Amino acid sequence: MKKIAAIVLVLALLATTSIIALAQATPLTEKNNDKFQTFEVTGSFSMGTVFLGDHQYIPSAEKPNKLVINNDETMLTYDLTVDGQTYKLGKDFTYSGHVTWTFFDPVMTNPYYPSSYREIHEIVDYTYDFSAVVGGIEGTINLQAISNAGGIYINSLSGTGDLQNVQIKAQVTGSSGGQTPPYYILIIYHAGLVSGWPAIQPAP
Repeated sequence: MKKIAAIVLVLALLATTSIIALAQATPLTEKNNDKFQTFEVTGSFSMGTVFLGDHQYIPSAEKPNKLVINNDETMLTYDLTVDGQTYKLGKDFTYSGHVTWTFFDPVMTNPYYPSSYREIHEIVDYTYDFSAVVGGIEGTINLQAISNAGGIYINSLSGTGDLQNVQIKAQVTGSSGGQTPPYYILIIYHAGLVSGWPAIQPAP
């Protein structure tokens, strides 16, 4: 009798665990895609924000061996395309970011930005906030872009709400503009893959 009771108890526990697992898994399978999808970005910002950022000259402004510029990013436009569906800045989400540019052996012909340098290192920490716009996807996702071995690589760090299980791996594939006054608009392009993106359409 004790063995039978023990078996019944184990079966009951397994059944309960399975029910809980199904209850937890069902919303994810309905809301999120379990396959890899294409991830693309086209965005633009003014290099003027970089020129006006915080400049640290090491060891001095007169003869810098290194220049570190910190500034908060303000994107003028930003299109985020997942598997052919495009989400737009201000319509579907907001953007906030902070960038640190480190220039080694900079040549300073003006006090704002080096005319040349031996090497540059860039770190960008940024967030897409879909909850800031009514409707559509709910949640935020934090990402980081780091320059390494001649490229700039992007990884998602954490997410909330509908974006909590999203994983993004991408790369900066190019840029254009940025040298034409008076606005110095730089256009950037990213491409990569995303998994777990919610199956929720962009705003019409």
